Amino acid sequence: MPPTLFHVVSALALGLVLLKYLDFPTLLVASVIPDLAEPFLFLLFDHHDPLVVGLSHRFFHSLPGTTMLAVLTAIILYALRRWLNDPLKKFNLQQEISVIRISYTAILGAYFHALLDAVGYSPTLAAYLLLFLFDAILLYLRFKENFKCKSLGVVLTSPTSAPRQESPVRQCS
Repeated sequence: MPPTLFHVVSALALGLVLLKYLDFPTLLVASVIPDLAEPFLFLLFDHHDPLVVGLSHRFFHSLPGTTMLAVLTAIILYALRRWLNDPLKKFNLQQEISVIRISYTAILGAYFHALLDAVGYSPTLAAYLLLFLFDAILLYLRFKENFKCKSLGVVLTSPTSAPRQESPVRQCS
């Protein structure tokens, strides 16, 4: 079974058991969003960059990455939730729309995904999570470099900084 399908089936079972407490559609979406975020990242940025390819999975399965995705999921699903009630009524799964329920369900769903992946793929959870700091620094440096190269060569400096010597302009690849 593909890993993303495993997350959907697990969230489906958990959502049906805890239907009274969790927002069902939010749990389903949040439980797969860490895997779905990677293709969108590749579409937005240079998908041939090995750094992006190698580190995006680890970032989206870390605590900061899953939290960021959970917040975005909660915002989007809260906006779309009233249109989801009609299809849910057909299966007797309609629920009251609550921003608090949607928010904590999105966080639980994204963390549930990261926990299942950490247990399934990583020999030690601590080592897996400690690598996030290193990955975040590398991604920041890569995107900062790409942003400078793509922003028409304008580099912002602080008005209090001393004038710099002009250095040869580095060619962007």
